Amino acid sequence: MEKIEEIENLIKNLYEKTKDKISQDLNVYKIFQFNVSDAGDFYIEINYGKISFVKGNHPNPTAILSTDYDTLIKILKKEQDAMTAFLRGKLRITKDVLSTMLLRKIIESA
Repeated sequence: MEKIEEIENLIKNLYEKTKDKISQDLNVYKIFQFNVSDAGDFYIEINYGKISFVKGNHPNPTAILSTDYDTLIKILKKEQDAMTAFLRGKLRITKDVLSTMLLRKIIESA
């Protein structure tokens, strides 16, 4: 399995586990661009309760998250807290930083 496919599977599994618990929070339109240095770029579109995973770059994302593969996998598997990764410089967030709290809620609620 490619790294990007593993990331996609983890994100979709987290979303499936949590979508009913936090459905009110998911009633938004947000695009989160991920630039993963050693796995590739993709974005997640949350469109009023539905999620899409798209390889490549979005022209106008809500927020941009930059990290490496190992850090992202640890965050998605709940082995490392995203805030800790951010504070240690392993995760960089630009544009609307506060909007990424939705991603944290998805991970923590799963």
